[in-house]
Amino acid sequence: MIPVFFEPPPVYFMHVPKTGGVSLGQWLRSAYAGGYFDLGLRQITMLTDRNIRGFRCYHDWHNGRSLFEWLDRPDLTVVTLLRNPVERAISNFSYQQRYYAAHPERFKVEFRAELSRLSGMELSQCLDDRLLTNVLSNAQSRHLGNRSDYEAFFSAVAQCAPDAQAHALQRPHDIPQLVNEDDLPLLSANARAWLDEMAVVGLTERYAESVLLIADLLGLPAPVEPPR
Repeated sequence: MIPVFFEPPPVYFMHVPKTGGVSLGQWLRSAYAGGYFDLGLRQITMLTDRNIRGFRCYHDWHNGRSLFEWLDRPDLTVVTLLRNPVERAISNFSYQQRYYAAHPERFKVEFRAELSRLSGMELSQCLDDRLLTNVLSNAQSRHLGNRSDYEAFFSAVAQCAPDAQAHALQRPHDIPQLVNEDDLPLLSANARAWLDEMAVVGLTERYAESVLLIADLLGLPAPVEPPR
């Protein structure tokens, strides 16, 4: 009798920041092993020995629908996690403070002086601060509803000298934007449209159940303990 080996379907995990996505990504990494790819800008530009469109599981690191479309893989099943907006914003504010303090080198030099004041800021101070408004305000709609020209970005980076490439990959990234960041009605409409197309939209507040839904969709055994 010939053994039958099950292979889970190809999947695209749209990671909205501060929704528990790192933990979910770790579980997917173990499930897909060599077929898993961290779809971050730095990893994409560094990959030279394998066709980037040949993987079976993509963990999108906050890049959104335009990178999904850039992959041109209509066979990919899309899943995501959302979170209570207030709780997500508070978590993200704390994360931004920690991240800049730990990794100032990952930001462009011209932005570091402005970002340095973040370390001593209170949450209430940043509500109307231009530094963080677009990071914290309606962030889930922005991440899901934004459209960016990744083809132009990667083409420009490929033509750069190594030092210019490194600069382009520092935050904030100079990716041409196709949607006005202040057009919240359009961002929200785009976000809702994409959510309607996804196979599973889980909730951080119901994390264990969300993981079960995704595991069932992919035909994978759910973790004994939900990833944390």
